Parts: sequence; C-alpha cells; structure tokens
Amino acid sequence: CCFFFGGLHHSEQYFNPHIAALDSSLLLMAVLGLTVPSAFAATERMDCFVPCKANEIVSISHATALLLFSLYILLLFFQLKTHKHLMDAEKESIEEDEEEDAEEASMTLSFALGALGVTTILVALCSEFLVNSLEEVSATWGLSEVFIGLILLPIIGNAAEHATAVTVAMKGKMDLALGVALGSSVQIALCVVPALCLVGWFMNKPLTLDFHPFETIILVVSVLVVNSTVTNGMSTWLEGVMLIMSYCIIGIAYYFRQESNFLDGVTCICGEACCAPTP
Repeated sequence: CCFFFGGLHHSEQYFNPHIAALDSSLLLMAVLGLTVPSAFAATERMDCFVPCKANEIVSISHATALLLFSLYILLLFFQLKTHKHLMDAEKESIEEDEEEDAEEASMTLSFALGALGVTTILVALCSEFLVNSLEEVSATWGLSEVFIGLILLPIIGNAAEHATAVTVAMKGKMDLALGVALGSSVQIALCVVPALCLVGWFMNKPLTLDFHPFETIILVVSVLVVNSTVTNGMSTWLEGVMLIMSYCIIGIAYYFRQESNFLDGVTCICGEACCAPTP
C-alpha cells in the first residue's frame, strides 16, 4: 500500500537499496529456516517405507528456532552498535517529522513507561478475548479460522502500522516506510515465530516450524515477489498494485482452504499429514 499511495503522489520514489537488500536477505534467511522443517516433514510423509519421524521434526524445529532467534539478536546488535550509520536515513526522516510537528513533551518518562505497560496488558487481554471468539465468529460469518487468522486479523491488528507506512510514503520518505513494512515482517519471521516455538518447547508442547507444503509455498513465493520489487532501490504505484494483488490472490486461496488438524494422531500412515511425537 505504501508503494501504491506514495506512487500516486510521486511518480518515482527512491530508497536506500542497501537497507532493502539487508531486509530482503533476512527474509530469505527466515524462509530457509521455516522451509527446512516443512520440507523434511513433507518428505517423510510421502515415503510409505519410512516411519513417521515426528520427534525428529520437533528437534529440527527447536534447533532452527534457536538459530533464527539468535540471528535476530545479532541483527539488533548490528543495527544499534556496529552499523548504526546504515540507519541514518531512517533516523533523519524521523527527526524531520519531529521538527515539523515539534511540540513540548506532555508526559514524563516514568509516566510514558507506565502507560506503555498498562496498554500492553490491555492489548494482551483483548487478544485473549479475540482468540476465544474466533470460533464463534467463524461460524457466524461462514469463514474459516485460517482465513480470519491469516488474512483479516493482520489487516485489523496492524492498522496503525499500515497507516504510518502509507503516511510517510505519501510524504516521499520511503526509507522510513520500508523500515516500518519490511522491519515488521523481519521481526515476525526471526523473532516472534521462533520465540513461539521455543516457548512451546519449554512448556512441553510439540509446537514445530512445520507449516506444511501449501503454507510453505505461499511463504516462499511471497518473499520472492517482495524481494523483486525492492532490489532496484526505486518504487512506483504499479509495483504497489502488484503487491496488493498478490495479497488478494493469497487471500482468495485461504478463503477456500479449510483447517487441518495436525498432531492429532499417535501414528503416521502413508500419505497422512498428522504425525505426533512419542511420549
């Protein structure tokens, strides 16, 4: 959307290709980490002569999650310590916005931290209620929980983030817009997803990085499409349309896709997609 709306105000917009290339490489690295467990699991399921290796899939997922999460920690060190100069463009854009909208601070640091903590707790509670209501909403609207969780919730939940990216793009500050858009994707892929897998490990829950073939293909192709639009350091409204249509195509596919109950059985039958680790 930031490419499209920014392109409507500026025929061509330029951004730092080095930062875009770094984010693209990080996304590809995340795709590698998330694809390997899925490919391993899919291979085992297709081979009727190989027993289900659910425990191995869990072990591969845990090791991969540790590596991806470690990469995210190193990324923070890279951005905040060793290569701060690469972030200067985004920093300058933020400072320009602050100068344009300069006004005296209306709250102290302690009050701001307290407000942030209260807001975090409220968001957590709202998220809990939201998750618990998914089944009822799915039945009422006739939509699958997969479609609601993967297509609708990201749009609603990240509305403020999307608005920020579009607003700064319309002002011609594409470095900041890409920092918001791609940075969020990198954070989810390298931090949130591995962290969930590790938390499941500590809670003794068999949460793996096996997203299964359909989801894996969608992930790989999506990242390739995004990478192809940011490699040249320039954006136009047409590239924005391409990305929006890509999201719509994925949404249509998930609209017709039904949930699969993974990890329900204790055995693995030839061609079956439900392996469970032995106790």
